[in-house]
Order: sequence, then C-alpha cells, then structure tokens
Amino acid sequence: MAELVVVKGAHRGAFAKIIDGPVTIGRAKSTQLALHEDTKVSHVHARVTPLEGERFILEDLGSTNGTFVNDERIEQIPLRSGDLVRIGRSLLIFRLGGSSVHLEDVGLEGGGSSHDIRPATGRMPPRPDEPPLDETGEREALPSGEEDERTEPMEGLLLAAGAADLASGLEGLAAALLRGCAAERAIVFLRHPLTRGLGRAALRARAGQGEGLVDADALARAAGGELVVTPRVAAGPVPAPGAAPLGVVLVDAAGREPAEVGRLLTAAGAVASLLVTNDRARRLADAAIDVVALAQERVARQAIELGAQLGAVDRMHGPVARQRGLGWKVVIPSDPLFVLADPLLLGRGLDRVLEHVLTVARGDVRVGAAVAADGRVRVEVTRPRTEPADAVQRLADPEGVVADLRRAREAAADAGLAVGRVALLRAGARLSVATGPDERVVYALELELAR
Repeated sequence: MAELVVVKGAHRGAFAKIIDGPVTIGRAKSTQLALHEDTKVSHVHARVTPLEGERFILEDLGSTNGTFVNDERIEQIPLRSGDLVRIGRSLLIFRLGGSSVHLEDVGLEGGGSSHDIRPATGRMPPRPDEPPLDETGEREALPSGEEDERTEPMEGLLLAAGAADLASGLEGLAAALLRGCAAERAIVFLRHPLTRGLGRAALRARAGQGEGLVDADALARAAGGELVVTPRVAAGPVPAPGAAPLGVVLVDAAGREPAEVGRLLTAAGAVASLLVTNDRARRLADAAIDVVALAQERVARQAIELGAQLGAVDRMHGPVARQRGLGWKVVIPSDPLFVLADPLLLGRGLDRVLEHVLTVARGDVRVGAAVAADGRVRVEVTRPRTEPADAVQRLADPEGVVADLRRAREAAADAGLAVGRVALLRAGARLSVATGPDERVVYALELELAR
C-alpha cells in the first residue's frame, strides 16, 4: 500500500491512499486528493497509477504550472518511496506505507502453524560459519568444476540485497535459493515483532509444490539459531546481532551437496537480515519524522459525522482484510452521530491503527461506534488475541507513543501505531488498548460528542 501526503501548503496533512486504482490530484472536488485552496493547481493536475510489483507511475495531465519530482519538471516518471512531489504551492511526499510484507501462517507436519513457533528467551547462540560435517566427520568439499554453478546463485542473492523494497527483495532471495539449491520449494519466514510467531513472507516453488506442510522440527531448530541440513529439508536462521533470529530461510528436497546448501542458506540468512533491518530502520525513521510533524500540525476541530469516517474506513481497509482471508465487519450507526475532531487527523489516525491491526489479526476484525455511559463517543476496533498476554500489556503501556517507538527500535518493528496515536491525540481522540471479553484485543477511541 502506498500513500501521498501533503507536507507543505494550505492542505498540509491531507493524504490519499493508492491501493488498486489511479489517484488523481487537482483542485476539482472529484479528484481523490483535492487541493482546492491552492490556486496554482490545475482542475485535474496529475495522476498516480499503481502497476504490478508495487510500482507507481506519476503523470502530469497537461497542467498549467507543471509537476515536479525532486525539483525536476516531469511529464511521466516512476515514483520511489521518499520522492518529493511539488504541485502548485503544495509539497507532497510519496511513501510505501504500512507493512509491505504480509506474514501468512504455514501449516506444520503433525499439526499446528508456523505462528506457534516462538523464540526461547535469551540471545541467539553462536552459529558456525563452516559447512556441516559429512558422515566421516570431515568437512565436505565442493566437487571440482562446480565453481561456476556457485556463482549464479550468489549473484541472485546479491541482486536481492539491492532490491528497492522488502517484498521484492525477499521474493528475489527465495527465487535465488530455489535455483541455487535445486530445491522443490524455498520459503522465507519472518518473525512478527508483536506476536513473535513465524509467518511466511516469500515463497518460490516448482509446479505443484507450493502449499505443502513444513517440517516443524527443522523450522523450530532454525528459529533457535541452528543451521539444519538434511536430504529432506534444510533451514537456517535470519540472524539478528545479539538477539533471537528475525526469521528462517527454508528449502525442501535440495538437489545440491549439503555443504553447498549450507553455504547458500547462511548467505541467504545474512541477506534477509540486511533487508529486514534496513526496511524497519527506514520505517522507524519515517515514523519518528511523522510524529514530530504531527506535533506541529495545525488543528481544526469541528463537528463531523462519524458514520462518514467509518464508511471511508470500510472502503479503504475492507478489501485488504478480505484479501488476507480475514473476517471484516464495520457497523455504522443508523442515526447520524456527530463528534468534535479534526477530520483529516482523525482519518489518518484511524488508518494507522487499522494498518497495525491488519498485520496482527487472525480471524476477524470488527469496527463499530456507540455513545458510552459517560456521554462520550467510543469507537472500538477489535480482533482475537493470538499473541501472549504480555504483548497486549505492552500495547497498553501508559507511555503510549514513547513506548511504541522504543518497542519498534528494540524489536525491529514498524512504528505506525505511534503515528496513529499522535494523529488521534491531535485530532481530539484518546486511544487505549486492552484485552476485552472473549479474549479479544480492543483498540478504543474516545471522542467528545458534538452537541
């Protein structure tokens, strides 16, 4: 998912999500990002179109004053995360927002799910860099003449390391492993920073081999820091300096020598670690910048109809939830319900909370609103609790934003929830997190009723 956010100009704070169709920008009310107070912007000024593979094209639509990307006038150009777009007197930033990699549960042989494999407490044990011993107790050497065959897989891993985003990097890594190990299937698992369970982040497989079960013992041993190489399955950790592994790389039925498979898994683990830590460091830095910018945002609280906000939430996040196989239900009040809030900041905060929920949820997500006994309006987003109870307690930390940022730094996590908290606070809402009835996690927004 990508977004355009106005960071300078009369509409500072306005934004538009780019999901599955073009987004137009201009002064016309019919545009998805309407900059109607900027007199230097044309009626329909520019358009961003999403393509396959998280690629996006920006086009100028014959505007009077032109469209500029990073201070260069353009007619049409691919956008990269972080690009600055100047339209009229408005400055926008283009970002690949939220989590670009969705972690899916994978079934284990003998029952259960990859999500059930969580790290033991403590640091990652040291891992030998050398290939495994063969049956005689000697290190296996590559047969003569195989140097050229080793080069191509390593080149594939290096290309994956240079990918523009995490999702394409991990897919490239899985493809290089599949070829290099002559395997039936290659999977990259990442550990969810909140639930701590493993989820599938990338998969490459030969025809008919993609959806089989995974060897639970090999996955658990690799998640503990061990390099496992057998004729049937091979797995290695995605290392994190001084901490439990960030994930696991795994191949089934490798056709190469064990020593070569071990070398490729070790190299792939290092590349995956680099991709994940770089991606999450960038996201943490982006979140910190957003928090500072939101703290300085001009706030315009007014009476707004909450049903319209919930309708926008349904249209934006419902397709994503259903695509991920989640139950999704938004209950909009039958009678108009007006609250005092800044509409732009409230929408932005709600979006960030939902993005966080959809990366964690398994089962169903429910959104609804009602007037509480104290006369305030309460908006609730709920999901089943699948993480340990102490993880929910950390979300409810009274330090709020500070705790979110600290946890994101320590666990290499996305800090989008911190941005959501600040946006909601500035909008006029207070966010709390707790475990409610039926072991559901409740994200509650309290707003003042407009009378």
